[in-house]
Amino acid sequence: MDVKATLKNINSNPIILLSQEEVLSLRPKDRDTYAEKIIIQLLEANPKGVTVSEIVEITGLNRSTITKHSKKLVAIREAHRQVRGNLSIYYKNGTILSSKSILNNISRNTSYTFMRIINDEGKYIYLQEKTNDNYGASNVSGGIMISDKDILGFLNELQNFALEEIE
Repeated sequence: MDVKATLKNINSNPIILLSQEEVLSLRPKDRDTYAEKIIIQLLEANPKGVTVSEIVEITGLNRSTITKHSKKLVAIREAHRQVRGNLSIYYKNGTILSSKSILNNISRNTSYTFMRIINDEGKYIYLQEKTNDNYGASNVSGGIMISDKDILGFLNELQNFALEEIE
């Protein structure tokens, strides 16, 4: 019988790791979802950061799988990466102080969430785009994180850009 390893994350919720056989029995899309959720949970449980090697050791997942999904989590701003020499350390993007979601009036399959985040590097505004699949499941499709100190300048430049395109 396959044994599931259970870890505690920072909120004392169990992190349940599937066995290699259980992971391989999942559909490819479900494997991707599983890998991303496990990485996020490990990042939450380790605020001082985690390396790809540590994630591989804990989960038993393939190194290339962990690398691919870690990079994706950075791209959609669920995580951030610090490079120290040859070592990349991944962190959860911070603590959410407040958030607000809005539905895109043009495309009902898209919504946006604005979050105020704080982490060791400062305070940020995080804009996350989510799309719904055919089954109504919400998936993060992109994101941008802007420092509080840069937000007004960013918004001004965005407005200027938008007005240039209209003219």
